[in-house]
Amino acid sequence: MPEHRAFLRILHTIDRKEVNEYEEDGEIKSYKSSFFYNWLEDEEEIISRLDWSYRTVFADVSPSTSVWLKSWGSRPASVEEKEQIFADWYAKAPKLIPLRSHRFLVSQADLPDRPALSVYGSDTIVYGWDLRLYLLNEIADHLDLYMPVFDVENQCYYPEYTDELKEIFKLEQLKTPRWLLTTSYLKSQVITAIACILSNLY
Repeated sequence: MPEHRAFLRILHTIDRKEVNEYEEDGEIKSYKSSFFYNWLEDEEEIISRLDWSYRTVFADVSPSTSVWLKSWGSRPASVEEKEQIFADWYAKAPKLIPLRSHRFLVSQADLPDRPALSVYGSDTIVYGWDLRLYLLNEIADHLDLYMPVFDVENQCYYPEYTDELKEIFKLEQLKTPRWLLTTSYLKSQVITAIACILSNLY
């Protein structure tokens, strides 16, 4: 994808590492990772992400009372039959390019704008309708794109997007397909981009 090639050429990854914290046995531990994947160094992690969407979405498809699209027909009883149906459908969807963690860029050259998705099983959302909007969403905190606004009623400050960023996101909303805006917030985000968006891309 030309925009992703430009991204890798100009930004690629950043020198500063991101600090990630997690709790284990009641103790807070941390580790550092590249903010965006370093395609010259993070080969093992990138490879592990190439089938992330398949693995995590199918994990939500395989149980007997789980996600199942009407377009797939009747739900089979066996996990093996479910996976065959799912695999056939998934193979027709555009490929996803890993950006960072569980964020991916849709790879389909004939699309005017290629959305970035946040994929965590069936909890999948559009994180930006193109790479630029995705980056503004992803690193707004790091670019000081928020301004503090004082809430008189609650006597506290809360972050609000700058006017410039609000205007950009208004344009993003105008690009959102009308069918998507009328689906009750993607029907609670059930298999949203993987099931609804990707299958409507071609």
